[in-house]
Amino acid sequence: MNTNKEKSAKESDKNKTTASAKDCAKLYFELAKQYQQNNKVAEAIAEYNKAIELEPENPEFYFQRGLSYLTTKEIEKFLEDFSTAKKIDPDGEFSKKVDQFYQDFFLTPNYHLYINYLLSA
Repeated sequence: MNTNKEKSAKESDKNKTTASAKDCAKLYFELAKQYQQNNKVAEAIAEYNKAIELEPENPEFYFQRGLSYLTTKEIEKFLEDFSTAKKIDPDGEFSKKVDQFYQDFFLTPNYHLYINYLLSA
């Protein structure tokens, strides 16, 4: 039978593991942003994938990866990531960023030219 101390120790270990996973996820995320800034989009997406694997409930990771997918013209993946960011936190910061992005995009003059560009392979 587990004592209170044993339960407490197990909980402490679990919390440390969770914190470590979040720390690693943040490192992958920061590395991904560096790759993105250096136009190494494939590498950025790979690092975003690692971050998401460790912290799948972080809407910022999906938002940023979605932007990377837009850069590579992977429109379905872009839309899926933006949708996921909104689902994770419907009233949060990244949900609002997604809404603002869509609003800005469709209010841009000649947005249809950009859509044609994205759809051309």
